[in-house]
Amino acid sequence: MTIEKRSFFLILVALFSILTYLHFTAKETVADKPFPDFGHYWSMSRLLMSGQDIWSGNRAVLDNYANLAKDNQFDLPVIPLHSIGFFLLVVPFALMPFPLAAIAWLILGHILFFAAIWLLIKTCRNKPTLEDWCISAFFIFSFWPLREQTHMMQPNFLILFFLALSVFLMLRNRMLLAGASLGFAIQIREYLAVMLLLLLLKKNWRAIIGVILAVILLRGAAIIAFGWPVEMSYWKYILSFGRAIHLSMHNFSFPAYIYRFGQGLLDRSLCSLFAVFSSLLFLGLSVFWTRKKGADISLIFSIFLVLCFLVAPWIHESHYVALYIPILICWFKLENNSKYSLFVIFVMSYLLLGLRYSLIGFPRFYYGAFSFFNFGKLLGVILLFLLVGRLILNDNKPENNVL
Repeated sequence: MTIEKRSFFLILVALFSILTYLHFTAKETVADKPFPDFGHYWSMSRLLMSGQDIWSGNRAVLDNYANLAKDNQFDLPVIPLHSIGFFLLVVPFALMPFPLAAIAWLILGHILFFAAIWLLIKTCRNKPTLEDWCISAFFIFSFWPLREQTHMMQPNFLILFFLALSVFLMLRNRMLLAGASLGFAIQIREYLAVMLLLLLLKKNWRAIIGVILAVILLRGAAIIAFGWPVEMSYWKYILSFGRAIHLSMHNFSFPAYIYRFGQGLLDRSLCSLFAVFSSLLFLGLSVFWTRKKGADISLIFSIFLVLCFLVAPWIHESHYVALYIPILICWFKLENNSKYSLFVIFVMSYLLLGLRYSLIGFPRFYYGAFSFFNFGKLLGVILLFLLVGRLILNDNKPENNVL
């Protein structure tokens, strides 16, 4: 294939992926009940603005939520998992009527999404070529979790932006701002707090101060707006939620897989022991790999980001949008690697994570031995984790070690 044909083919692949996604987004926008998760956030913010404690379980709060859901044609479980800091960010949208707020949330989300893509590609390559942009577009817009995200309109675009900005700033030694950006991401989805271990291991005090300042700024403002009792009520609920592993087929977390597989086969305490052991193993590997002198900061950032997805108790498929960071970083790092085995691992991981497949319609595969066939998404995360670790060990560019 000549250079010209290769370039036009890559442009075709990129445009096909982008236009297919835009068509999907347009259909979701005019659907009967668009963006159901955003409807949940919108209603929760309105209740908080009126002084109601949404984590209290109070009957009046539940009734008020039910009325909002009925009037605006959405229906989701009333108890939210996001913090008051996140709901403070939703308040400007909650001041609008729901249809207008949903469109505004969609537009802002995509602005941040495209900004995150730009930051990611610039993180991977100072001067990206046309080929770099086209290949990245294929990886991004052909990824099924992106469609899950657009259907639900969870805050994953916002999280991706803050994470991409954080690693972008770290590579430029802007540690205070990088930490602040990471701090905002953590407050939106708190299992990302596992990434603080990275900053502690590297004794990056400026980044840690940035995280603390972000927490004080956002959480402090939310406490002033909604009240300290609401913050305490949130933590009481979230800690109670975290003590139980929810076995819904929509939960893609490692502990949930273990408990579903072990149901009817293994004692629950044995499943718990294996879950704890696995988490400690993944953590130990992350620490071991990142102690390597001269390790690339983007790869270190990636390994701890993937670790979050292996130890968190609740993972939805749309959350995988954040994995664009290690996926793209790995792809560009592989260009300088001649080991075909690593390319095979990358392809397997991307396909397992990015393809659309589900056995939710087949109850036989929910629990026990047959649940093994639902292992694909988790296997994709594990392969990505191992790939990043191998690339860290193979990397020999001490100038990138800026932590």
